[in-house]
Amino acid sequence: MLYKTKIKGQDGYIYILMEHKSYIEGKVIFQLLRYITSIWEEKYDPKT
Repeated sequence: MLYKTKIKGQDGYIYILMEHKSYIEGKVIFQLLRYITSIWEEKYDPKT
């Protein structure tokens, strides 16, 4: 889930991710980074 809000008068985003894993995975942090960068790429505006 991604929520857009105002933080000190500017747009800010709050990410909420819940995922169940049936096994231990050592590199979950990289999976989270991919999720976040995917959102950034979708929201990126080259004019700003």
